[in-house]
Amino acid sequence: DIVQSIPTTFSPLLVFVSISCTETTAVDSGTSANDTEQSTDDSGSDSDDPTDTDPDDSGSDVLPAEDYRNPGPYSVQSSTGQESADSCEMDFTLYTPVGLTDAPLVLLAHGFVRSRANMVGWAEHFASWGLQVATPDLCHASIWDTDHSANADDLIALGQNLSSDSVIYAGQSAGGLAATLAVGRDPSSLGALGLDATDSESLGAGEASQITSAVYGLAGEPSDCNANSNGLSIYSAISQAHVLRVTEADHCDFESDTDALCTAFCQGSNNQFTDDQIHQAILGLSTAALLDMTGQSQAGVAWWSEEGEYYGELQTSGIISVP
Repeated sequence: DIVQSIPTTFSPLLVFVSISCTETTAVDSGTSANDTEQSTDDSGSDSDDPTDTDPDDSGSDVLPAEDYRNPGPYSVQSSTGQESADSCEMDFTLYTPVGLTDAPLVLLAHGFVRSRANMVGWAEHFASWGLQVATPDLCHASIWDTDHSANADDLIALGQNLSSDSVIYAGQSAGGLAATLAVGRDPSSLGALGLDATDSESLGAGEASQITSAVYGLAGEPSDCNANSNGLSIYSAISQAHVLRVTEADHCDFESDTDALCTAFCQGSNNQFTDDQIHQAILGLSTAALLDMTGQSQAGVAWWSEEGEYYGELQTSGIISVP
């Protein structure tokens, strides 16, 4: 029993804040590189290659924004591997849109005492929209070994091993902290996305001034599980950060897939929106943020600005607000 293995010196509150007190089983490392995890129907509105754009060109070559709550036009294949990171040998799963050889790379990190298995749904969805996504098992995200700074350096090393181009760092909870630290230490990166990111002893806020790339953040309702939304302090120190709160979203809503142990400790109440509506909002906004950072589409304007079509829809419904 994983819960019983936690030493008695840890209080119930620490157990609560640490989300779920479990090491979720990672994706089987025996998965074939040709194993297709998800097949999406070709429902994309444009047959043009989404990567055939100039990131610095905001003109007609940039594709119009779409409804990123829906699956993208690409089928997705996954493979597993291991690379030497800065402090460890890091296991990861790589999700690739079929037919794209130059898709931008997103490094998507899980939270404290979680694993890459909790990022599968996001990774498959992002890849279906033309992004290559690597979900690593962080080497320093357990009760016995917690080092957010080392996790950030490991992400940078993994990105250098997997891609010769600039990468995007993303993550949930403590993985969001690692992603934010990484983007500040890697000035060549395209940006960072935090999914209910948390801070630890003001580490993220302390390094925020180093960040020059784009930063997007989605936050849930304040709770013990997200340290009362202390990750917002990171974004407040970044002038170019875009941050939205998803109404009634709890910490587990920013995992995909989550599990019963997370929901047992961290599930919030829903009076206005269903779990599916919350999940769809996070899907659309996070995908749009990633695509905006690559310059592939006008996703940022449509989903993250007040004049945007999808932003207006979500704001009118009350499911998003500025924290």
